[in-house]
Amino acid sequence: MSNRRGPVHYEINEEEARVVRMIFEWVANEHMTLRKVVKRLQEYGIAPRWSEKGVWNTSTLSTLVRNRTYIGEGHYGSTYAVVPENPLKKDTYRKVRKSSRKVRPQDEWIVVKVPAIFESETDKDLFDRAQAQLRLNFEMSQRNKKNNYLLAGKIRCSCGRSRAGEGPQRGKYLYYRCTGRVHSFPLPPACKEHGINASIADHLLWLELYRLMTSGTLMMEQIRTWKSNREEKRQRPTIDVSRLEDDIRKAKQQEDRYTEAYGAGVITMEKLREHVEPIRKKITNLTNQLSTAKAIATVNDDDGLPEEQEVETYAQMVGETLRGLNFEEKRAIVRDTIDRVIGKQTETGGELQVYGSIPLKNYVEFKTSDRNCWVTECGKVDAV
Repeated sequence: MSNRRGPVHYEINEEEARVVRMIFEWVANEHMTLRKVVKRLQEYGIAPRWSEKGVWNTSTLSTLVRNRTYIGEGHYGSTYAVVPENPLKKDTYRKVRKSSRKVRPQDEWIVVKVPAIFESETDKDLFDRAQAQLRLNFEMSQRNKKNNYLLAGKIRCSCGRSRAGEGPQRGKYLYYRCTGRVHSFPLPPACKEHGINASIADHLLWLELYRLMTSGTLMMEQIRTWKSNREEKRQRPTIDVSRLEDDIRKAKQQEDRYTEAYGAGVITMEKLREHVEPIRKKITNLTNQLSTAKAIATVNDDDGLPEEQEVETYAQMVGETLRGLNFEEKRAIVRDTIDRVIGKQTETGGELQVYGSIPLKNYVEFKTSDRNCWVTECGKVDAV
């Protein structure tokens, strides 16, 4: 912020800082893509500061989530001016020749300490997890691939490098191979690990995922865990309802002061409208956010959890659904459940070390309904 009476300095805008914290929560904790964040912001009626259309761009959010200023690290000299390689205007004379910019290596940046939105260790962990989620989203994004690799972007070599899918070379099989040989080319690779047969690895991992996701016993354990942790999650909502209510109260008080000033003849009707209209828009925006937050809290209060027999019935339905999935649908499940796979292949055999979890969504919806048909036993309720 620029101040004519003093030096230029950073100052935290608390209202916008609240939105920034929400965005980081969604990316890091709910594993949202930036497009989903744009949709969520639109649902809450939160518009960017400068936008004619009033909607966010993914490029803006990408820069926002990567901005280390939020953890107190401002930067100076991170870019430098250069002559554009492909200028939009091919004029002979240019008043400013170096109208484009390039990024300097990060070790050349000058770090400036600034006020931080994320100060505590927990907040900094949130920031780091958001960066990791952005990288994961990039790795998992859909690209044009000639062959289908279920573990693409997830499988790594025991040497620490990633494994990439490689099509048939002198045979008909697909393999996951260590990328160390690509990075070391033309020198011999330091890693001597063999390739992992992609078809076998994909098949074995999917079989194990299928077993876990159709286990009624595991589902009941997750339901009990969710139920025991639900109260803790209520106490740490993504949106601070009390803060929203306080902001609405302050905005209404500000509107009342302008109205009183008009009643006392201090300001004209034109000035009253000029000051009051943006305040009323702010109140409407905050009220919509508050209504949405309370609606979500109401969903969390639902105690209609399923019984064990209903879970077993549901597990059977899940099994039928999983058997009919195509590759892209299976890939989406792998993306949500698998953190990483360490593949080690030798001449005598191999193994896959799989790390991940089947997530229990923040909002669990389980509904039952009576069905008037001969399959339903008298007095029973079938899960749907």
